[in-house]
Amino acid sequence: MSPSADQILADRGVAIRPVLTSFPGVFPAVDERLRSGLPRLPVVPTLSLGAFAALAAAVERGGRLVGLDHRIAGWLSVHRSAPVQHLALLAVSLGEPNRAPLVLLMLGATLSIVRRNWDPVRTAGVAVVALTVLVLGAKVAFGRPGPGGPVPFAAGGHGGLDAWLGAMDQGAFPSGHTTTAVVTWSVGVILLRGRLGRAGIALVAAVGLIVGWALVYAGFHWFSDVLGAYPFAIAIVWTVLRVCRPAASRTNRAEREIAPISDPAPVTTRSRACA
Repeated sequence: MSPSADQILADRGVAIRPVLTSFPGVFPAVDERLRSGLPRLPVVPTLSLGAFAALAAAVERGGRLVGLDHRIAGWLSVHRSAPVQHLALLAVSLGEPNRAPLVLLMLGATLSIVRRNWDPVRTAGVAVVALTVLVLGAKVAFGRPGPGGPVPFAAGGHGGLDAWLGAMDQGAFPSGHTTTAVVTWSVGVILLRGRLGRAGIALVAAVGLIVGWALVYAGFHWFSDVLGAYPFAIAIVWTVLRVCRPAASRTNRAEREIAPISDPAPVTTRSRACA
């Protein structure tokens, strides 16, 4: 029986301890043996894009998922209450495409000035550009009409920047507000803390769920529009973090992954994702 890779490396006095980098800054270092039987594909974007593609196909087919959309919209049209409707309209503002990206850019610029480093504003800029281009592209590609009411921007009748960014809601699938909320809040937390972490994930999940619920309750989006926005947003966040990792972390990755076997200290990394 031929020796395994681990045995060969052990004979040479080297142990491989790679880092699970599917979502930088979230997962701790893991042992090679835990990954030996897993594919090398990035887990997070693969699962996210797969879920988004499945939901998009279901929407295009017009099967049970679309039927569920109409049942939910019909029930809400009868049971919607004015006080809860006002709360929903307030909650929608947590992911407004005409404000949240600008706030993220301001946060990135402020942190760059304070830290004397261009990485935060660069990360914020990449996130805003990717968010705008990908959401607009998806909406134009699917061209799905909403439940019937005007979109928030059209209802407000604003011009200028509001009207331009309001194009993000000309198609209903995926929800631009939900995608914006998840992307901007995720990147904002990472810029501030250097990582997402469990508390950051809980915060982003809460904001995303609140915005998604508000959009469906207010009648701006179908349920499947919001559902499709979640994996779409996760894939965008992952892409932004991969693009914006500091050059030093890329060039020194091999040094972090290969450590002498005599070193008793565990090898961990904390990618700050351009923060």
